[in-house]
Amino acid sequence: MKPPEYTEEFEISHATFGRPHVVLLGAGASYAAFPDGDKNGRKLPLLKDFVEVIGLQGLIGSWSRTSV
Repeated sequence: MKPPEYTEEFEISHATFGRPHVVLLGAGASYAAFPDGDKNGRKLPLLKDFVEVIGLQGLIGSWSRTSV
């Protein structure tokens, strides 16, 4: 049996989604490009400091969270 040709059309017609995926793009690159923050001096968040940079400490309060 001849294997299928993996064309764009084949990939679209045979797409399956068994599990959801989340992809985060650009966080490290943005931070590296602007280590002193954006044009207004606001620091760009990374996943490890997102809560602090965005200012969500009061909202999250005493919830348990682990450090990265």
